[in-house]
Amino acid sequence: MLGGWDVAIHPEPLVLHDFSLVSRMMNMEQFLAAAQEQGVLAQDEIEAWQRELKSADAKGRFTFAGMIFGVVGRK
Repeated sequence: MLGGWDVAIHPEPLVLHDFSLVSRMMNMEQFLAAAQEQGVLAQDEIEAWQRELKSADAKGRFTFAGMIFGVVGRK
C-alpha cells in the first residue's frame, strides 16, 4: 500500500539489436540536437558516434539494453 493505493511495479529488461528502432524509440535525433545546442557534443562527435553505431548495427554487433517499468495501482 502506498498512500491508500495498492501499487505493483513490474520491472522488465529490454534488449534490442536494431539501431534504427532504438534511434526512433529513444528520439535520438532530438536528444543529440539538444546535446549539441547545449555544447555537450560537437557535430563531428555526433556524426562519428552515429557512424560507429550504424557500423556495429550493420555487422550485427549493436546492442541496446535498458529497463522498462510497468506500474499498476488501484485505490
